[in-house]
Amino acid sequence: DGLMVYANIGAITPEAEKALLDYVESGKGFIPIHCASYCFLNSQKYVDLVGGQFQRHGFERFATSVVKADHPLMKDVWEFITHDETYVHTKHNEKDRTVLTYRVDSEGREPWTWVRTHGKGRVFYTAWGHDQRTWGNAGFQNLVERGIRWAAGDDPSTVPNFAAALPFPVPQMTAKRKDVK
Repeated sequence: DGLMVYANIGAITPEAEKALLDYVESGKGFIPIHCASYCFLNSQKYVDLVGGQFQRHGFERFATSVVKADHPLMKDVWEFITHDETYVHTKHNEKDRTVLTYRVDSEGREPWTWVRTHGKGRVFYTAWGHDQRTWGNAGFQNLVERGIRWAAGDDPSTVPNFAAALPFPVPQMTAKRKDVK
C-alpha cells in the first residue's frame, strides 16, 4: 500500500518516474525519508511529489516544533530530541502540502515533517533519519510508523503513544567518596 524511499540515487528513468507518479496518484502511499529528498535529481516531478529537495545541512542535537497537532497523524505525538543533520530544503512545493513540524534555529523555521496529497495518494516526508541516533529514538520510530500508516490510508491513531525515556539530559553524577566515613 506504500513505497518507502531512504536512499541517494542520482537519476530515475522516465519509465520509473511515470510508474512512481501513477502509483501514488492511484491512491497509494509514498514515504520518502531523510535523504530521499535528494534522490532523482533529474526529475522535477519527483521533487514536486516529495514536496521539496535537500539543499545543505549541518549537524547538531535538536528538537522540532509541532505546528499541526490537530492533524490525524500528529495526534498525541510528542516532540523528541536527537542528533541529526540539520537539513535545509529548496524547491519547496507547497501545493497540497501541510507542514506538521519545523526545525527552528537562528536562520528561521525550516519545514521538517510534512504531508502531501497527490491525486488519490498520500505522501509523508520527514527530514529526520541520518543515523542510528535517530533511527534508535522511540519518538522517531513512533513518528515514522504513524506516517507510514497515514500514507497507506490506515489509521495512525492505532499507534500507541511513546513516552520519552528522559525529558531532559541527566547530569553526570559525582562518584561517592571512599576516603571519608
